[in-house]
Amino acid sequence: MKNYFNKIIILILLILLFFFTYTKESKIKNPIFVGHVYGTSKSKDTPYKPLSNVIKKNNLDFIIFGGDITKNQKDFKLFHNHFLDIEKLYIKGNHDPNLYQNVEAWEEKVFKNLKLVNLSNREFSSLYKFDYSRYNNTYFISHYNWFEKIFKPLNSSNQIFGKEFDLKFNQIKEFGKNNKFVSGDCGKYSANPPYILAKFKSNFFLCTGLGDSSNNFVILSTLEPFFFDNEGKIIKHYCKKKKNKKKIIKICSTKKEHLIKLGQVF
Repeated sequence: MKNYFNKIIILILLILLFFFTYTKESKIKNPIFVGHVYGTSKSKDTPYKPLSNVIKKNNLDFIIFGGDITKNQKDFKLFHNHFLDIEKLYIKGNHDPNLYQNVEAWEEKVFKNLKLVNLSNREFSSLYKFDYSRYNNTYFISHYNWFEKIFKPLNSSNQIFGKEFDLKFNQIKEFGKNNKFVSGDCGKYSANPPYILAKFKSNFFLCTGLGDSSNNFVILSTLEPFFFDNEGKIIKHYCKKKKNKKKIIKICSTKKEHLIKLGQVF
């Protein structure tokens, strides 16, 4: 009988060890990007509850928070303290004017082997004059979707900038090679796609974010989205591509009407 109980105890210990090891190994180890971080305008939670849930449930780490961290900047400390145990970087959005008075105002950084350039602390007009051609295999991170022209005629951004900036975008001759331009100012409105990706020449342009559209985070190394529900559970999504002579557009969402819109306008 004594040997029987000893075996039971050993079995329980092995199960606990396996569970602990599996949990550690199942952690997503690649950096992820989350845009429009405060989520919906109706939400009163800091941080946004679905975001908090998905980070906890999926043991997420190495996160770039892509602007609009909190609806009211006075709540930033509450947000920051909630995620003290994870590795993170912050991008400044229009809701975060004093962000870099509270955290590192970084410009260029290697984050888990990914080369990053932070565009959010630059004058908006300077983004169209920046010499991107000097860079290869680099991630240019911003909050504003300053490259929204690449997605037209689709409306994607939470904030629209208009024809003046479309013309400025057209004046950029070179974007470097195999660079990724990532914006966190999409997803707020239900009518617009929560994830839109364009391949133009040898570079990729992505806009994504949380909100009324469909919540998702993106694995930066692959630019693939993971969609999640209010409880933080990863859920099924759909993607659709369209191609013309100059570019490829890809939309992903849990809502098929977003994909239908791609076929209607592109």
